[in-house]
Amino acid sequence: MRIVTAIALALSIAVPSILVSPKPSLAAEAAATFGSTERLMEWIRQYRAHPQPTKVPVAVHAMREFGLFADEDKQWFCIGFIAGVLGTNPKSGPTLIAQMFPMPDKEQEVIIRAIVYSGRPDWRELLEKFSPKMPLRRPLIDDFLSEKRKTLMQLPLQDGGSSAIYALWGYYVATGQHEPVVRIMDALRWSKNKDDHSFSWSKMFSGWGSGSEDVNKVTTGGTAKWTLASYAERDRELLKLYRAEYDQQPEEVAKPLKDVIEAAEV
Repeated sequence: MRIVTAIALALSIAVPSILVSPKPSLAAEAAATFGSTERLMEWIRQYRAHPQPTKVPVAVHAMREFGLFADEDKQWFCIGFIAGVLGTNPKSGPTLIAQMFPMPDKEQEVIIRAIVYSGRPDWRELLEKFSPKMPLRRPLIDDFLSEKRKTLMQLPLQDGGSSAIYALWGYYVATGQHEPVVRIMDALRWSKNKDDHSFSWSKMFSGWGSGSEDVNKVTTGGTAKWTLASYAERDRELLKLYRAEYDQQPEEVAKPLKDVIEAAEV
């Protein structure tokens, strides 16, 4: 009888420990789901053709785990991608955001900007709803709520520089919407010198603007031109958009856009 009781007691202790196994960490789940940065980026590239919004919270943690948030250009691309997913999933968006937590204080900016840049009509309400999870980021949240900081489609590209360009591409990759790409096209006006359509450092600093501001413009214009050509090489639908926009654009945009079209057609 004592043996039976001892066995029963042992089972009563052992069985729960087997059934109630600890849940793997989000980082471990992210690594197990995507495996590597390359696999994660391939999943992102294929997302629009095979949307899996329920995987996006895990993808967000994979982005952090693989160090994408530590690189400014990659971070802004990720922000745009997450924003695009949130913007095109009106019903499940709040649930997806909730599943992105916990997130370290520093990286919470990614979630804040993704909510704002999503273009959702309820982005303000969502910021307030999730602000208790991000108490140290309240100043940034307040800046957006008070419109001290702009939404993605309002960002002046000459100020945002390459960061804004990469965020717009992230939004396009997630959604396929043309508006972000047309905004990127507008930055082509800075890809060449305004006088002779060729870039010259000496000309830029000898009377064309105020130095650092023009450095931002040249950088933004160059990034716009290179990425427009690069993305079109992989996404041939973009060429149709470029050709359709060519006749609609002012000369300072149309000329470098023609270069982009010719480069992407090779």
